[in-house]
Amino acid sequence: MRTTAVLTAMSLSLALLLPGCSRDSTGESVEMRQAREAMVLRLSQQWGVKDKRVLAAVSRVPRQGFLPENMRPHSYTDNCLLLGGGQALCSPVLIARALEELNPQTKHNVLMVNIDSAYPAAVASHMSKRVYVIVMTNTKQAIIAQQVATLGLSNVEVRACDTAQGYGAGAPYKCVMLNSASMRIPDRIVEQSDPDGVIVQFAEPYATDLRVTHLVDREPSRAKVVSLTGGR
Repeated sequence: MRTTAVLTAMSLSLALLLPGCSRDSTGESVEMRQAREAMVLRLSQQWGVKDKRVLAAVSRVPRQGFLPENMRPHSYTDNCLLLGGGQALCSPVLIARALEELNPQTKHNVLMVNIDSAYPAAVASHMSKRVYVIVMTNTKQAIIAQQVATLGLSNVEVRACDTAQGYGAGAPYKCVMLNSASMRIPDRIVEQSDPDGVIVQFAEPYATDLRVTHLVDREPSRAKVVSLTGGR
């Protein structure tokens, strides 16, 4: 099954390189849509993602919109794609597994800290009330805000700030996604979290595991490490 899935993904990637691809009623090429459907199937069958809400949200977000044109044939590979200039497109596996652990609901606000593209926020926007993205530089804020605007995501807000101080406007946050090499949760972010919130951390966009911390009365209660390769 795995060999067949890999060959199918390779065939779709090659098809995306060819001119004159047919397009569906939304203007997206049929090949791109099929590649995304194949990726979602791999998330479920090979990577152990079982939450149907997560799979549905992933299926709604066109990854090619976060990539320069020359990289778009690789949109639906299972890997993190490094774009240069400190930018990266996290793997669909990392985002899907992180959202499974966070389990955002439509009444919840989500905080995303130091993410490298709008892709995680775009997926989460289909599962939650509102997503707040905070990054450290105006340059990154402008890039992510443009991606959000292009996709028409009205429930995603992007700010540049001292990310260690969090962002109080959307607090309390039931779910927090934190990209941090130190893997330390800033005190202010804990304070702005829901008393029973969940915080998922990864050390880099191409991380192979997640650290999941559950809060009880805003105190870190239990933590676990989730391997992203465990579902294979």
